[in-house]
Amino acid sequence: MDRDETKEVLTLIRDTYSVFNNNPPAKIKSSALDNWTTLFADDPKELVISAVKAFIVADTKGFPPVPGQIKDKIRLMVSQGERTEIEAWDLVRKAIASGRGDFHEEWEKLPEDIREIVSPGQLKEWSITDVSQQQVISSNFMRSYRAKIKDKHDFGCLPEDIKHVINKIIYQLPAKKEKLT
Repeated sequence: MDRDETKEVLTLIRDTYSVFNNNPPAKIKSSALDNWTTLFADDPKELVISAVKAFIVADTKGFPPVPGQIKDKIRLMVSQGERTEIEAWDLVRKAIASGRGDFHEEWEKLPEDIREIVSPGQLKEWSITDVSQQQVISSNFMRSYRAKIKDKHDFGCLPEDIKHVINKIIYQLPAKKEKLT
């Protein structure tokens, strides 16, 4: 969004909350406008306005949103249809059951986000564990998967210039030479 589009969003928030709180609409501060413009520079205006409206209709506390709350709404809106941790575990469980000795081949068939969490060796180990340990393994996997997805979403919410700085720093580290996405 550009500065004028951001002003529209902040005016929507200001007008909505000033009406319900019996406060006259205050002038939008230039610094607030600059901050929101920077934080939402890479987001389409329509998406931000939809997220603001989604926040407003679900708000039961009567306080205007902060940028992180709107970014969270955007994340929820764009992540519809994403694989859940239960669906991810089901794919792993099927890979374990299908392995029959070649767990590397089964691992290669898994989606990339799952391969980042498990290894072929883990699939092999998990295939010989008893049923009581499978529950612990599945719980640990799902926790790791949830954390991985949250990290991905949190990074995705950052403005492009901040992502660029982070990737530049990470790329310069000796042990890690891959860009975050």
